[in-house]
Amino acid sequence: MTGGIAKSEAGGFWMVELKRAGYDAIIIEGKAEKPVYLWITNGHAVIKDASHLWGKEIKETQEAIRTELDNKRVQVAAIGPAGEHIVRYACIMTGLIDACGRGGLGAVMGSKNLKAIAVRGQNVPAVADPDYVKSLRKILVADEHPLSYCGTGGPEMLMHEQDGDLPVRNQQDGLFPAVSQITGVAMKETGIRVRMDGCFACNVRCKKVIKFDEPYPCEEDYGGPE
Repeated sequence: MTGGIAKSEAGGFWMVELKRAGYDAIIIEGKAEKPVYLWITNGHAVIKDASHLWGKEIKETQEAIRTELDNKRVQVAAIGPAGEHIVRYACIMTGLIDACGRGGLGAVMGSKNLKAIAVRGQNVPAVADPDYVKSLRKILVADEHPLSYCGTGGPEMLMHEQDGDLPVRNQQDGLFPAVSQITGVAMKETGIRVRMDGCFACNVRCKKVIKFDEPYPCEEDYGGPE
């Protein structure tokens, strides 16, 4: 929208598949005449028709692409109806729970008629010093990380409340008295938390997965709130 540069990040598994498919970066220029998705695998890139995917939400899109490509391990970065309609704050979702939310990049994909980028690779990058990498891994997994317990919504949220560092009411106040009701601890104690999950090869596993049926259904496929 500004003609400038937007930058956003997401966790998950998509980027690992891109690397294993033989690519470090993708540059997409111009606009497709009709909805398309990009299929990348082991050094090959193909533009495929996505007319049948246009209008679908992320879960439906991912399932349809995996079925079409006959591979459940395909990782998908996609937009939903918001991106298709150029909603300025639309996200790009890598999988179902990881969002490139900053900068409205989903709208950029929508403006190009690019519904998704699907990737799958089997080429593990070579490591210069495997033994050294293994030694680093042992250090990283030796102790349980504090975020493994409840993620970034753990007990430390209550400390932020004391510091006045939980802004509410459009930054008019830094105190959020009800914070104890929405912490990661509360999600665990109320039983709506199913488990903790994480990104590729990460031992921290800071992501909450929740499920409940009332007052409205919330599927565990979509993870949980940060």
